[in-house]
Amino acid sequence: MEKFAQGFKKVQKVFSVLIGAALFHSRYPLIPGHENVGIVTKVGKDCTRIQAGDHMVIDYVMRCGECYQCTHNRGNVCEHVLVRGSGADGGWRQFWCVEESYVYKIDDSIPWAGAALIEPLTIGEHSTSRGRVCADDVVFIMGAGAIGTIIAQACKLKGAKTVICCDISDSSLERSKLFGADYTMVSWFGGQTVPAYTAAKGGVTQLTKELSNDWIARGVNVNAIAPGYMATEMNAALLDPANPRYQQITDRIPANRWGTGDDMKGACIFLASHASDYLGGAIIPVDGGYLVK
Repeated sequence: MEKFAQGFKKVQKVFSVLIGAALFHSRYPLIPGHENVGIVTKVGKDCTRIQAGDHMVIDYVMRCGECYQCTHNRGNVCEHVLVRGSGADGGWRQFWCVEESYVYKIDDSIPWAGAALIEPLTIGEHSTSRGRVCADDVVFIMGAGAIGTIIAQACKLKGAKTVICCDISDSSLERSKLFGADYTMVSWFGGQTVPAYTAAKGGVTQLTKELSNDWIARGVNVNAIAPGYMATEMNAALLDPANPRYQQITDRIPANRWGTGDDMKGACIFLASHASDYLGGAIIPVDGGYLVK
């Protein structure tokens, strides 16, 4: 074990964050912890860059160093990659040993909470570099979670003219505006607090597309209409002006009003006419602009 540890350092974990869906794709049992920073408490005799007392951040992507990707400087997509906190034990522990090659010294003045976001920030830098984002670009980002928001921020720092973020979550889109997004779009109305409703709506969408694939060659066009908030008896409770949700929803609709049955007529007539003969698998929102705000 002493020989094994010569090129390793012992780290005291100080701060860690977990971003994304790592825990849902993990192999158990394991110790979680992706983005980790800490203080070096001990180093092996073969370590040359790091010394005890250093503040550091750890690269959580473990590479084999021998596959095609690794030998062509693409270790981030190593054919045998292991990710700390997902495919291998992570940093949610007081002390652990890490190879020096995965350790990067950081300035002592960087707050721990900020230091733990260094790795996610590198994703923003890497993706915008690969995408060659530059001044006057218009960038569309699908997904406004933590990483999507960081990418939006990186785009603006590189001078992108317009950044558009798209997500299913209103709260995520509002946050993306705080970090530089110029415009936001709701990708499909559902909601994280009503998963059954969201799943059902997504199921209808995919069923429409699948049926269209099967039937359009037989002369049957399959399309769907996706209504937004409609002033119907079903929504009587939400339509009560005393309900705070009424004004919140109304303010979110660009048309500044709820839809009615009459608003559905145009889409229905179009789909029932020969004008839509070459249309298949389409989902037509009738929502007063809700999805594009």
